[in-house]
Amino acid sequence: MNARNIIGSAAIALIGQTGAQPLPEFNMMDTVVTECKGILLDSEAGPGGNIYGNNEDFVFTIDAGNTITLVFDPVFCTEFGLDLLTFHDGPSTASPQIGPAYSGIVAPPPIVATSGFLTVHFVSDQSVAYCGFEAQWTSEVEPPVPPTLSVPQAPLCQATSISVSFSDPIPCDSIVADAFTLTGTGMPDIVGAQATNCVGDETTTGVLLVDPPFDYNCPYDLDFTIGIADRCDSIWMFTIATTTLVNDCPLVVNALVTEDTICGGTCVQLRAEVQGCLNYTYSWDQGLPATSGPH
Repeated sequence: MNARNIIGSAAIALIGQTGAQPLPEFNMMDTVVTECKGILLDSEAGPGGNIYGNNEDFVFTIDAGNTITLVFDPVFCTEFGLDLLTFHDGPSTASPQIGPAYSGIVAPPPIVATSGFLTVHFVSDQSVAYCGFEAQWTSEVEPPVPPTLSVPQAPLCQATSISVSFSDPIPCDSIVADAFTLTGTGMPDIVGAQATNCVGDETTTGVLLVDPPFDYNCPYDLDFTIGIADRCDSIWMFTIATTTLVNDCPLVVNALVTEDTICGGTCVQLRAEVQGCLNYTYSWDQGLPATSGPH
């Protein structure tokens, strides 16, 4: 599968299926199927089974949502010029036809439909039937679009929880502590997670428990990893990110001097050191207390 660019701060990967998965099989009939891949047989069991029937007129439509490729088994036999297969790039036989009508003992080449639909039309006459056909289709699948993650309200100083919000509903059971990573000053850890406002096992909100509490005026980066199924039930892994800022903690300021003793009437160089990540401006008072001693 080709790599695709995903807009936004989301990392993406596809988890492959372990072991071969059996493909669904369908006989030629008037129907519409939405499977992304499968096997199409004539009205019986394909070339290895009974012959198809006389006076058949079936329209089989595949709705896969993206480019579809249908590849025929080499063993192919229909009555030449009379029992015909035609293909249409769209949802009906009124859609543009792909190639000529096919019959005889030479299998059609790979049939590619780019509209997201492939319609297969088979017609047999009133006499003579042959062994039939078998074909397999696959389709390209666009990855699902992950939701965006946000922190609707910045956590307060000494808070032990943080609320999160998602732009689209996600499964409630995907909100677990191990799916989140929080980085920033003070090394807070996500020690608990709970989905809130679940409706039908989905939600757009959650609450994360943090330890130690937030105690620095600093930005914090939050990552969330989630698996989302595409229409073919393949799982795509996304890591989505957001940033929040704590800015209401009291300032902890250390006054540093160049001398161990400060005496009245003398000059000494002072420097302020603030615990935090933000930029501050400050000014000194004009004078010092009347009495000062060692510090």
